[in-house]
Amino acid sequence: MGVSMTRAQVRYTVLSACAWRIASEVMRRYQAQASLSVIQFYPGVSPHGILRVAAPAGPGVDFGLGGGTNGSIEVEGARIGSVLELIEGVPSAQLVDRIAEAAGWRSKASNAPTNPPVLVARAIARVLERYMLAPNGYRTTSGFFDNAQESEVAGWLEALPEVWARMKDDPFGNDAATRRLASSHWLLHRCDDGANPRIQAVAPGDGPAIVFDVQTAKATVVGSPVRGRDLFESYVVSGHRLRAVVAWIEEALGAA
Repeated sequence: MGVSMTRAQVRYTVLSACAWRIASEVMRRYQAQASLSVIQFYPGVSPHGILRVAAPAGPGVDFGLGGGTNGSIEVEGARIGSVLELIEGVPSAQLVDRIAEAAGWRSKASNAPTNPPVLVARAIARVLERYMLAPNGYRTTSGFFDNAQESEVAGWLEALPEVWARMKDDPFGNDAATRRLASSHWLLHRCDDGANPRIQAVAPGDGPAIVFDVQTAKATVVGSPVRGRDLFESYVVSGHRLRAVVAWIEEALGAA
């Protein structure tokens, strides 16, 4: 558990890909048991924040993406490892077992059937790791931004009129329902490794981006004429092949 690489040595895209890979494996095995979800928050003023696998009751799992917790895996504030152990060759299953033990989840020898939240996490993880060393790569931005100084709902959620209508009158997320709804959406977009987490819009020169609704696994493409898609339906029709879902995402992003 002794990876000593610093933020200056590890690209954000690499940290993020490793964190999402482990988070997706945790989701795949324990989402149904513990009603898990993936969110991002910013406890200080770091531009990168913490990726969290959250549970409505019980401990969550935090993956540090910058600052003093760079790459750390923590359960209830106790450090149990680093996402960079994947680079050292530690199997993701071993890290998931370690997380489950620390969180007190019932041990499971196999993965549960993939549902929409798990599918979104798996698809995002696969895309991030495929492009983590590309010149620009990709990153995720949560639909809700919250740090020590301010909070706000992401403006790119306007791409989903029905969702936006439910939160446009609460732009700072003062209501818990607004925060939950915004946090259940993710934007997958190009990364320059120092991007502002508060992505309010997708500029024409930024290329296409995709908004994921975690609860339904529906994907909406912004900055491109490509039509959105129900990813869970595509997953089922393809014979439960993640590769088919990822192929569509890459095509929609213009990355294929």
